[in-house]
Amino acid sequence: MKAYTKTLSMTTGTLTAFAVFITFFQVAGVNSLNLMVPWNFAALFLGAALSFLVASLTIGSTAKTAEKMVDEIRRQYQENPLIMEGKEEPDYERCINISTKNAFKEMV
Repeated sequence: MKAYTKTLSMTTGTLTAFAVFITFFQVAGVNSLNLMVPWNFAALFLGAALSFLVASLTIGSTAKTAEKMVDEIRRQYQENPLIMEGKEEPDYERCINISTKNAFKEMV
């Protein structure tokens, strides 16, 4: 099952990339792409690499936010051990504020 889901995700990613390229070519009015021209070849590689850059920035910002969230949860457990026993509620609002503020901060 795991291999099937990986295959499915790779296939959908590839089809999405082709759909983006086809849409760009139609909007820009490009009928053909000559890869023997160095500028076209370089632009194709830069365009493909750009998606990896955006993905790495997204993953990095998610990791930063997750680290701050883990630190907050640890702080709450250390300050109030009754949370682990289920006798008191954790401060959910503080965790939501951390994720919201970091999401806005990392978007810019």
